[in-house]
Amino acid sequence: MKMKRWICVAAMLVLLLALPVQAHAETQTQTVALPVEIAVKGAGSETKDRFTVELSALAEGEPLPDGGEDGAYRVSRTGAGTMKLELDFPAWGVYSYKLRQVKGDSDRYTYDTAEYTVTVYVTADGTTTVLENGGGGKRAAASFTNIYVARPVRIDPPRTGDDAQLAVWFALMLVSAAGCCAILLLRKKR
Repeated sequence: MKMKRWICVAAMLVLLLALPVQAHAETQTQTVALPVEIAVKGAGSETKDRFTVELSALAEGEPLPDGGEDGAYRVSRTGAGTMKLELDFPAWGVYSYKLRQVKGDSDRYTYDTAEYTVTVYVTADGTTTVLENGGGGKRAAASFTNIYVARPVRIDPPRTGDDAQLAVWFALMLVSAAGCCAILLLRKKR
């Protein structure tokens, strides 16, 4: 009887060790704030102009901030300055995005065409964000510099001369001279 009991216990232990068991660690949502700087160069730039950046997921199903649709999230700001894009990650993993500035409607700006690759590593220890520009350099913040070109101001020079047509005055002078000569010739004949 004791032998049967030991065989049953041993069989149960073998079954328990042979069955695959997954250990689940509790994950918490982790938030990453992605800094974005927008600068404007050029005299006379207007602070009322709006600039828009777009964050696009490189893989389907990547989390985006609220308001993101079709795999992209757009946010705008008025004038130059800094803003932060906040992303919430519900699970561990590696997430990849593309960050770029959307060309605006104003013909007075040359918009920055830089594109950044954003890779976020979410682990139990926290998050690591790697932001790379197209040249392969790592950056602390995405930076877009737009160049403002002011419209040329047309200045009319002051009028300093007479716009009268000289040919008309010259013809009148010849007619008058001919008239004077005719009068003098008529007087001599009399």
